This record gives sequence, C-alpha cells and structure tokens, in this order.
Amino acid sequence: MPYVSLEDPRQRIQKRLAEVTGGDTGQIWIATEAELIGTGFDEQLANFLSDYPNVKFVIIDTLQKVRQMMDCSYAGDYDAVSHIKMIADRFGVSILLVHHTRKAGASDPLQMISGTTGLSGCADGVMVIQKKLRQETEAELFVTGRDTIDMQMQLQFDSAAKIWDFIGYSNPEKTEKKARLLSAVYELITEIKTFDGTPTELLKLLQERGENSVSKPNALTRLLNPNTEILRHDYGIAYRSDDRGGGVRKVHLKLMPVVEVDGTVVEDGSDDSADNASPDDTVTIVTMALTSGEKTSRRKGDFE
Repeated sequence: MPYVSLEDPRQRIQKRLAEVTGGDTGQIWIATEAELIGTGFDEQLANFLSDYPNVKFVIIDTLQKVRQMMDCSYAGDYDAVSHIKMIADRFGVSILLVHHTRKAGASDPLQMISGTTGLSGCADGVMVIQKKLRQETEAELFVTGRDTIDMQMQLQFDSAAKIWDFIGYSNPEKTEKKARLLSAVYELITEIKTFDGTPTELLKLLQERGENSVSKPNALTRLLNPNTEILRHDYGIAYRSDDRGGGVRKVHLKLMPVVEVDGTVVEDGSDDSADNASPDDTVTIVTMALTSGEKTSRRKGDFE
C-alpha cells in the first residue's frame, strides 16, 4: 500500500507506525514529498501503479498538499479530484483522499468539507468524521456515496491501539432496514438458488414475498452494492451488479455451494462470481487524520 504522507516528517511517521502496528507493517511504501496535481503528481502515481500492479489501495494525505491553488472555484475543486479519479478508474484502485474540514459547524456533514461542493461532487464517496470537542474520544462518522447507503456511525477512539472502534449506528432504523432486506434476499436465493435479471425484477420477487424495506429498484441496488462481502460471508450468497449498456443494469445472485473439509463447512472455491466482479475503482474523500507506514522503497520516477 502506498501512503503519500505530506504533512508529517519521517520521525513522526515512524513513531506512529510503531504505535499502530507494533512493527508488523506488511508491504507499504511511504512518500513524504510529491509534485502537484497537473504538474507531475499524476505521472508519479501512475508510474508507481504501473510498476506495482498488485496495489489496490492508495492514501493521499492531504489533498491540500498536492493541489494547485490557482483556482478555488467549484470547477477548480472538481478538476483537482477528477485527476485522481481518472487514475483510480484507469488502474482499478481505491484512493483515499484525505482533506480538512471547516472550523465552522454545519447541519449537513457534507458542508463541513473545506472548499466547494466540487470536491464531494466528483468523488465516488465521502466520509466525514466529527467530534463535538477536540479533546473528546467519541465521534460520529458520516458516510455517503454513489453506490453507498447514507450512514452515520458512532465511534470510540482506543488510545492504546490508536484506532477508532465502531460502537453503533446513529440511525438504528437504517440498520434494521438493511438486516430485513438481506434476510429477504437470503430466503429468496435459498429457494431459487440463482437470480440473473434487472433490479426491477428482483424487487418484484421480494415484494411478492412481503418484503417492503425498499420501494424502488435503484434503492435496492444502493442497499445491496456496499454489502457484497456481507452477503458472501454471512449469507453464503455471491452478488454482482453490472451495466449491460443502454442504461440496463443487471444483478446476479447465486447461492454458493459449500463443501465439508475435516468436519468444517467452507465455501466451495469453484464459485467464481467474485473474480468476475467489477474492480473497486473509487476515489473517497475522508476528513480524518490517518497514520501509517515506513519508507521501504525509493527510486527515480517514484515519489521523491
């Protein structure tokens, strides 16, 4: 994982790394300097991802350190993020773009993002973390996106492990709604084994069985898309959604066969639904500080 940490010196990065990982970092690359978007950063990141095709996640901390400040308008903000999004789409990676919040409060969490709505308008997803007081260890995380259900979660900071722990959802009604829907999908697929069709057709089958958590096909896919792994691991259902062109979206669900190994039931590896899934090529803006990494590689053409 490459971590472009542009606000911290190496000593602070190493200290935080030791606190968070205990020395077991895995494979990680750290950059403490980089060019600006549009004048070299794009090429630096693209070159790195070309050299390391197995990388699927990048952290850029922060946007302010790599963007040119000549244009702070909506168009300028949108353009800055679009450069990063094009790289994410090209290489099929997720890019976490860290940004700052405003000092003034706001009723809408999206309005807390410093800058214009062009930043959140271009990103595929947005996460905003807020604390009522700076010294508090409790916070609320707001999540929204093109393929993500709007969620608000309560977090508690673990000062020993240096991580945020999930406490619960701020809106329990949404949690119950998701649970009902996933259970209904499980009961349906357990009965029919596979489904290949449009979200409208799937919604009709669910409604015929009395499921009314959602009323529109697009709302159905917005609930299912971010829960692919939950469907797979908790319900044993392989799920995939794709666009067949002409604005026609198809969804695919399959009850995964299981085999017994030494008395333990495991997923049958013959199912290849996950391998055919679309890459998670997303750009996410997150307004919280992240710590990680130790510099393990430096070469000409990479981040210097």
